[in-house]
Amino acid sequence: MRTPDPMANRAPLRIRASAESLIDVRGSGGQSGGGGGGAGGAVLLEAPEVELAGRIVANGGGGGSCSARGSLGSSEVARAPGAEGCGGRGGAGGGADAVDGGDAIDGTEGAGGGGAAGRIRVNATSGVFDSLRTSPLRTSAGVSFGRLP
Repeated sequence: MRTPDPMANRAPLRIRASAESLIDVRGSGGQSGGGGGGAGGAVLLEAPEVELAGRIVANGGGGGSCSARGSLGSSEVARAPGAEGCGGRGGAGGGADAVDGGDAIDGTEGAGGGGAAGRIRVNATSGVFDSLRTSPLRTSAGVSFGRLP
């Protein structure tokens, strides 16, 4: 009979990500024909000690136009552009500086809206985040930090 591992169900003691690291949960671009961009995903990191550098991105994808796909959410601190086309520009994906889509060029075909920015949450007893870059921005409602008991 095998003895159960007492460490199997324990949370990690430390999460450490280097300056070259990328945690990527971007949304996809909207389909041509006016599809909306996909929303960014969610990231939850939780451990007693957390040291994060590098990037965590949860940007939304750009909206599609009548004839072109929207762009994949950006892996940088920038919005994904909406596609250009006969229905007007699709909405930009949510990110650090998301903007509205353009007005429709004609009244018969529209472009899709950009996907919403995702969420980033870090829970720790102690942590170092000085060089961490996030999109949405750390100062936005899309990024939050909590303290473990």
